[in-house]
Amino acid sequence: MFDEACPLHIGSLSPDEVDLCSNPRDRINITVGICPESQAFLIHADLLCHFSDYFKAALHGGRFLEALTREFHIPEVDPVSFARWVDWLYSCAVCKWWPIYDRNHVCADEDVWCSSAAEEAFILGDRFQSLRYCQFALGHFIQHVHLVEAEELRYLFWAVAGRRGMNRFIRGWLAWLRYKGLDQAEDWGTGSCSRLFRGIGGWTCLDPRRYPVIHWYEGCGKNRSVRCKHFRLLVRPQRKLWFEGTSITDYYPYTQQVYSTPSWARRLYRRLKSR
Repeated sequence: MFDEACPLHIGSLSPDEVDLCSNPRDRINITVGICPESQAFLIHADLLCHFSDYFKAALHGGRFLEALTREFHIPEVDPVSFARWVDWLYSCAVCKWWPIYDRNHVCADEDVWCSSAAEEAFILGDRFQSLRYCQFALGHFIQHVHLVEAEELRYLFWAVAGRRGMNRFIRGWLAWLRYKGLDQAEDWGTGSCSRLFRGIGGWTCLDPRRYPVIHWYEGCGKNRSVRCKHFRLLVRPQRKLWFEGTSITDYYPYTQQVYSTPSWARRLYRRLKSR
């Protein structure tokens, strides 16, 4: 509950966030999973509807029984994945975005936002029509995409087909792998992944991790054009220590630094466009 300041970000609670939990009596009972693994959650109705269009339509439309009973039974949803979403709902505004691009992030704890957790979170957020949660999950997936195996990425590509955000980013990531000729591309040359990889062109592609998350939800995220108006996040190669040996320096998390399109690139674009 938003009953006290966030221990990580003092003073980060907004009046709107506090108001979403101001009515302790109006809570929704949501049971997920199959017995004996099922779990029940009591969530403030205003908070739930604010971050989920799915529950907002069910509770305020007046056409569903759940609007009267104030209870949901969703056996096909994983309780662990749903608990992550509930933790996110009750976090402060800053925590809902932080740390999406953490240059010092280390995946030491299995409960942190690594690739598998981010994948499940995105699919869950898409199911409940929670756009901000999908963007949060996509940001963490981008940070760990270089750790995802080829077969897992192929499955995820089709699992989120037709959905904005992750599907567009994965397509851009595959194009970039093919264009750069990196080691990961070899995993896509055989087996069930080869057909998908051959269908992705990458000759005009930039590193998709340089774009902010919002890029993959806009119209410019449909293609891999370098003429996008969005800022691109700068990826700096991390310094190697003498005992680390050789490794690919292309795969490192984002820094918080951004840069705009250079003036010479804008002039070149206008010249080509006028022809």
